[in-house]
Amino acid sequence: MKQEWDTVRDILKARLSKHEFEQWFANARPLEFSDTRLELAVDDDFSMKWIRSNYLELLKDILWELYGKHLGIEVSVNRHTPQHAQQHDNTSRTWGLTGRYTFDRFVAGPSNELALTVAKQAADLDASAFNPLFIHAGVGMGKTHLLQAIAHQVLAQGRFRALYVSAETLVNEVMNGVKNHDLNAVRRKYRGETDILIVDDIQFIARYPKANFVQSEFFHTFNELHGSGRRIVLSSDMPPGELPQLEERLRSRFEWGLVVEIEPPDRDTRLRIVQEKIRREGIDLDPDVIGLIVDRFTGSVREIEGAVNKLTAYTLVRHVKVDLTTARQLLRRNLGGHGKQLTLDTVANAVAQQFDIPVAELRGRSRQRKVVLARHVAYLVSRDTMDAPLVDIGRFYGNRNHATVISGLRSITGKIKTEPELERAVRLMEERLAR
Repeated sequence: MKQEWDTVRDILKARLSKHEFEQWFANARPLEFSDTRLELAVDDDFSMKWIRSNYLELLKDILWELYGKHLGIEVSVNRHTPQHAQQHDNTSRTWGLTGRYTFDRFVAGPSNELALTVAKQAADLDASAFNPLFIHAGVGMGKTHLLQAIAHQVLAQGRFRALYVSAETLVNEVMNGVKNHDLNAVRRKYRGETDILIVDDIQFIARYPKANFVQSEFFHTFNELHGSGRRIVLSSDMPPGELPQLEERLRSRFEWGLVVEIEPPDRDTRLRIVQEKIRREGIDLDPDVIGLIVDRFTGSVREIEGAVNKLTAYTLVRHVKVDLTTARQLLRRNLGGHGKQLTLDTVANAVAQQFDIPVAELRGRSRQRKVVLARHVAYLVSRDTMDAPLVDIGRFYGNRNHATVISGLRSITGKIKTEPELERAVRLMEERLAR
């Protein structure tokens, strides 16, 4: 069951944006995956309803591509998750909370310790705290982690209602309320049904085409919550004073409480982030590989976690420990500017030369065993050395679909496990391409 669902997940990753996949499917788990039925469990009622409304047809198409028949699909709530228990008790109104974004999984350091401290204060609704709390930072620094951690902490107390949303969701709900002549329902949700309002990426309301109306609505929402002593937490990619097109009356209110910045992590913090990440993933990395990540990925936490994710995937697929050479090769695109720029054509030429077959056959419809093996190797090398999307790989090699590419990757991965000579040949090819 897990293997089949992993295949579906891979196709979803290729077809959806990173945000969509992480928001709706990263935590989904199969309760049943049989010849006739797929049942998915998700963390909360909102996710269940959203997937049912927006992604059932996509799931049906993927299952048809994989199995050539229609399967019944059901989406239900995992009754054992903390989020569901809270929602069942009507103590939460959340949008897309992620289970891993909690305070105990946030790695603290000099760059973020103030933000972490005041976020914990904001989550204690029995105590006084800065109101509003405005956290700003560049992409991937941990803003969303802290805001969701606040929501989790509030809900864990079981006595308060929390509403966590992205500003994009807020804007969409306001505009839909106008369209459907039901703006009072939106106002009731944001002003009357929560003890703490947490809005991620608030800069979106300033950049929305119809920003004036949305900003006016949020201005009155802010006043009502703040005036009644309820808490407001906001995040943005820049401080209030630098937000373009933000109304002055909102800018001043955002600065009433505390504005705090999360800066890029220093080396010690980056090291602890890597160590914590590999501990959770259950893999072992050489100190030199850890050092490569720590010293070269200095921009954001997201970059660091992305690098570890890539090495984790390689380790799990190949069942080998990643050495420094392989790590440099796998992360070469992320490290930036080293070696020649790889393309799908470059990889195809290298594979065709290695297997002594014409490139046209490699990219064509030939089903000769040698050609199919080479094509599967090309899939693998393209993915590993270029991080090429599966959709691009399939299109390049004869307009094949995601399921075909994934099937080929699964086939070549299995062969590599049992054929050391093939594994060495693929490794040497990847190393030559990385130079």
